[in-house]
Amino acid sequence: MTFRARLALRFVVVCLVGSTAACSTQQLAVRAMAPTMNDLLTRVNDQPDPVLVRDGVPSNLLLLDGLASIDPANEEMATLTARAFCSYALIFVMDEDKDRARVLFEQGRAHALRALDSAHSGFAKAADDGDLDSFGKAVTGVGKSDIASLFWFGNCWAGAINSAKGSAKALIALPKVEAVMKKAVELDESYYFAGPRLFMGIYQAGRPKALGGDPKLSKENFDRAIELTDGKFLMTKVFYAQYYAVSTQDRELFEALLKEVGASPDDILAGQALATRVAKEKAKKLLANADSLF
Repeated sequence: MTFRARLALRFVVVCLVGSTAACSTQQLAVRAMAPTMNDLLTRVNDQPDPVLVRDGVPSNLLLLDGLASIDPANEEMATLTARAFCSYALIFVMDEDKDRARVLFEQGRAHALRALDSAHSGFAKAADDGDLDSFGKAVTGVGKSDIASLFWFGNCWAGAINSAKGSAKALIALPKVEAVMKKAVELDESYYFAGPRLFMGIYQAGRPKALGGDPKLSKENFDRAIELTDGKFLMTKVFYAQYYAVSTQDRELFEALLKEVGASPDDILAGQALATRVAKEKAKKLLANADSLF
């Protein structure tokens, strides 16, 4: 552990057991920890053993949640925490336990929303209580410097809705989520391995036409995401197969995409060993279940 990390942790311990008068010290401690926690997430992304990450990350989620709560106005820490909760829920929990995933997504959403509200007063009220028009105005005011908090806010919110299947209240919020992610595409379509484009590809493929789905737009977004990442972020191809190819019943495309993922080298994308390994495992499972999908 670096000297900076040891010093920051020492501050955190002191502040956690100290009085409220030490508020400024707590905030300094959290701000000192932010770069270290970002480095930690970077290292996790390059860990090739998904089981190790699955079992080891929860304690770090608790730490991030605590740090973000100590300094609620810290947009960087709030966004890091949202990213960690959302990623963990999507990769390791969603397929196994939707109720637990929903809780994690909602926690991530709360942190990202706090970051956005710190930068744009009234954003949280518009998101939670406002109608679509008022929320659309709030989203319009978000700038490129907020792309990270906006993107993870939309991802967490979509994850929570998807985990609460059958909830009318959750479904009503979908147009707001769409507005968030359309804005993310506008601000920076390449952010986080073309995440905004990937999201829209999934969204357009997963919705019936009556509810805004559009296979043509879905394909365009997936193709653009692959183009922006030179085809190296393999999760894009997995989701392309899982959502677009299945919804259009294009088995040939489904198998081609997933076989391409399986044949890709483990080091195809520097710093993303975890995503590559998870993509390969998901591709293998989807191929094994192809007969039930077509």
